[in-house]
Amino acid sequence: FCIDILNECARKLHFNYTIHPVVDGNYGSATMVNGHKVWDGIIGELQFRRADLALAMLTINYDRERVIDFTTAFMNLGISIIYKRPEGKQFDLVSFLRPLSPAVWGYVLIAYIGVSMTLFFVARFSPHEWH
Repeated sequence: FCIDILNECARKLHFNYTIHPVVDGNYGSATMVNGHKVWDGIIGELQFRRADLALAMLTINYDRERVIDFTTAFMNLGISIIYKRPEGKQFDLVSFLRPLSPAVWGYVLIAYIGVSMTLFFVARFSPHEWH
């Protein structure tokens, strides 16, 4: 799939290319050497200018973006996070209230009552409300 993209880009943009596989076979991971991040793999080849272009199904992350420039992603795998449900937790009738602290729920209740009273009094004193 990647070679097809490269061939199409070369055809439309009129350039020649030579494919050089990465010696260590890695996509790229950083290691600290004398206080500097040094990358291996494809990212290292681009960082040290041993390659002008890389085309791979490479995950774009913040650390890699600080070293090299990426184009728009041409493939999205829809990666998601899966975790084990905690065992031993008992769910009760008010478990939906747990994401927010009691103070936040109190503020929500005060805001609800305040807005309700304001709307009641505005409607009560408005001469057009009762017609």
